[in-house]
Amino acid sequence: MHIISGQKKGHSLFGPGPKEIRPIQHLVRKALFDMIRQLTEGARFLDLFAGTGSVGLEALSRGAKNCTFVDRSQKAISLVSKNLEKLDYVDRAVVEKSDVFSALEKYDRRARRFDIAFVGPPYDTDLAEKTLNQLNDLKVIRPGGVVIVEVFHKDDLPEELSHVSQIDSREYGQTELIFYRRTQKPQHRG
Repeated sequence: MHIISGQKKGHSLFGPGPKEIRPIQHLVRKALFDMIRQLTEGARFLDLFAGTGSVGLEALSRGAKNCTFVDRSQKAISLVSKNLEKLDYVDRAVVEKSDVFSALEKYDRRARRFDIAFVGPPYDTDLAEKTLNQLNDLKVIRPGGVVIVEVFHKDDLPEELSHVSQIDSREYGQTELIFYRRTQKPQHRG
């Protein structure tokens, strides 16, 4: 496992042992960043269910201003921290050992806003849809910001919620990436 492109292209990453953490496949990570290439430079990136941190680290290598990594697994947090040190990105990152839902509530209360969020939960759970719903309900993603959800290709997520609308989806084998944009609905005055 290594960084695909950008400032740290080719640098290897510490990875998980077998079955402990499911990192995003190289092909899927490459396709993801090919699609958001124009949005990554200078972005405030949020990597939820971070695992090894390979998505957020790729974002940093490609010019993201900073990245916040969230995972409840101590093993994952240790891997992310080791990878940040190895790539010398510690000063551009926040690593938080927390469940995603508590972290998002906290960010909303503290008015922390992100341009791009990547949601890569374990398969065979309802965590992708629950996280998408929470990102819709909270103001953690700025208007015009993008949410990318990685799911098993047979999972079904809504196309539109009140504040996020699907703008694209792509399948790569058994993995599907679904792209949403946060909209800002005009408020009606009565």
